[in-house]
Amino acid sequence: ASGDAAESLSFADTMNLCGENHLQVAWDSTTQTPYFTYRENGNDHVVWFLDGATLYNAVQQADAAGTGGVALWRLGTEDDTAWSI
Repeated sequence: ASGDAAESLSFADTMNLCGENHLQVAWDSTTQTPYFTYRENGNDHVVWFLDGATLYNAVQQADAAGTGGVALWRLGTEDDTAWSI
């Protein structure tokens, strides 16, 4: 239901959810991130995620802005390609 706490998913779980349910990934031009939506048990869900390509772009933007670095949430749950950036 609306107002319930969000659930954190690993990148692998996110891709499995999307693939198993034949969901369409969309692109948000404002945040420059991919996402998909689905309905389960009468509730609408939006899943935002960061893949390796999106992380690469974020790192480039952070570097150009002169930030001290970037951080990932819950190491071990990220897209494996993140480590090749």
